[in-house]
Amino acid sequence: MSKFKRHQCKIEEWPWTKETCTTLASKLEAQSKRLTEDSCPNRNYYERLKTILKWLHIEFNLEKADIYYLTEANRMRNIILHRNGEISSKDILDFPSLSEWENETMPFTDKIFKNYYNSIINTLRAIIIEAGKRFDKGKID
Repeated sequence: MSKFKRHQCKIEEWPWTKETCTTLASKLEAQSKRLTEDSCPNRNYYERLKTILKWLHIEFNLEKADIYYLTEANRMRNIILHRNGEISSKDILDFPSLSEWENETMPFTDKIFKNYYNSIINTLRAIIIEAGKRFDKGKID
C-alpha cells in the first residue's frame, strides 16, 4: 500500500497491536473521505468504501438501491449512536425517505431492517467475490 510512509506497518510484525490497527483504519478513512468529499452526500459512505478497497486492488459495484440503503444504514448508525436516533433536517436533505420522522426517532420496522440487512449482505457478497478472484489469481499483495 503506497498510501503511507514506507514500513509504517510491517507485515513481519503481524498481528499488529490494537493501537496500530486503529491508527491505520483512521488514516485510511480520513484519506478516503478527503478523496470522496465532493461526491453526492448520500453516496459518500459507499464511495469511501470503494476507494479503500480499490487501494487493495479490490473493485466492486452495487445496484443503486443497495448503495442507497447501505449509506442510509451507515447514517442511521451515526444517528442512533450520536443523537439517540433523532432524525435532523440535514439527514432528510441527504435521505428524503427519512422525512416522515423529522425531529423524531424513526421506528425500526421489519421493512427498514430488511432493506439495510440486504444491502449490507449484498455489499459483503460483492467484496468477497472480488477478493476471491484476486486470491484465486495469486494477486494478493
